[in-house]
Amino acid sequence: MLFTPLRQALGSGANTQAIALRRGIGSIDYFDRYMVFGIPDDDLPEPTFDTALQQLADGTPGTEADELLLRLRDDTQRITRRIQYKRTAGTPLPAAALLEAAAQQHGHLTAAPQGAFGLLTADFAMSTLAEDLLTDLAEPERPAILKTMAENPDGAVLAARTLQRITSRAGSDSPDHTQAAATPDWIGEARSAISHEISQHLAPAASRPVDQLTVNRSGSVGGSIP
Repeated sequence: MLFTPLRQALGSGANTQAIALRRGIGSIDYFDRYMVFGIPDDDLPEPTFDTALQQLADGTPGTEADELLLRLRDDTQRITRRIQYKRTAGTPLPAAALLEAAAQQHGHLTAAPQGAFGLLTADFAMSTLAEDLLTDLAEPERPAILKTMAENPDGAVLAARTLQRITSRAGSDSPDHTQAAATPDWIGEARSAISHEISQHLAPAASRPVDQLTVNRSGSVGGSIP
């Protein structure tokens, strides 16, 4: 809106990803910094962001990592975008640690919907990031991390959804859509692991009358399940 002539010249050809990667004023995630000539209070400075990722990679908790995880819950869309910027730039990311963190935060997201008609929800942003991060891991590593994600009820929802999205994408990428492609071994192993964890979460509800069951924020049915 501030640069109408430029917008008219670029038309719809502006590369928003490239703008974000160079932290340009045209990026939704960096615009505020140019307006206040610094880092806004609701933003996470780049050095802090990088330190937090390194702490997650090293498995060494710190204030930076804590701050990143807090913002992953409360400012989900922006944090997931910034993680995606680094992924696009080829920066090594602690994919497994981020997936575990996403699973822990998944049922507690507070960020308001964004975009046209509020279609970009925090849940959608987190699910998209989880799918991309899982594909960054070698296939033999994926079942174990999905099992870890599913060890809490909200994480089980995210793990199952992530596996379903990747499985569907793999099927659509098959050269012959009329014939089911062979299911990779890791998918079968992951399905079994997630199913086992879900059955553990639902076990306490099995002895409860139907009218005492509740539905939590992530859509899971349970009795004593938080």
